[in-house]
Amino acid sequence: MAWTTPGTATAGEVLTAAFWNTQVRDNMVELAPFSAAWTDYSSSVTFTGFTKGNAAIFSRYMRVGKIVWYMGSVSLGSTSSMTGTLNISLPITASTSGANFIGSASITDAGVREYTGTVINNSTTTLFMVHSESGNFGQVNGTNPMTWVSGDSFRWSITYEAA
Repeated sequence: MAWTTPGTATAGEVLTAAFWNTQVRDNMVELAPFSAAWTDYSSSVTFTGFTKGNAAIFSRYMRVGKIVWYMGSVSLGSTSSMTGTLNISLPITASTSGANFIGSASITDAGVREYTGTVINNSTTTLFMVHSESGNFGQVNGTNPMTWVSGDSFRWSITYEAA
């Protein structure tokens, strides 16, 4: 099916099943992907360089055609730790790897300051986070941009093309 430019019904016209099927049903099928619901990914997201412990984790994604929107947040708990370079799993495999999608990131050093950053695809299945503070630019890890403790958090939001 393809989108049909809706016609205009006129007074006294008999609206047949064929009219409704073409003008309403078929066009609604074409529009359906644009009303996709968000899918929770919180229990499935995986990390390297980060020990979850009792962290509060929220992530979700939505796919429409080949476009994927993906967002998430993590707030470290008392048994969480940043143990190395942070990598975050993608919910749907990306079309290519290597800086082919970019999104935004935010890092909170609880009670101290906020850092802005960028997320970039590391591979077709993971992304990494880079903070962009002057004098301390780099990939997020156990000591960059700060030493991580309970209450610190990081958030991301990206859009990319699915494989």
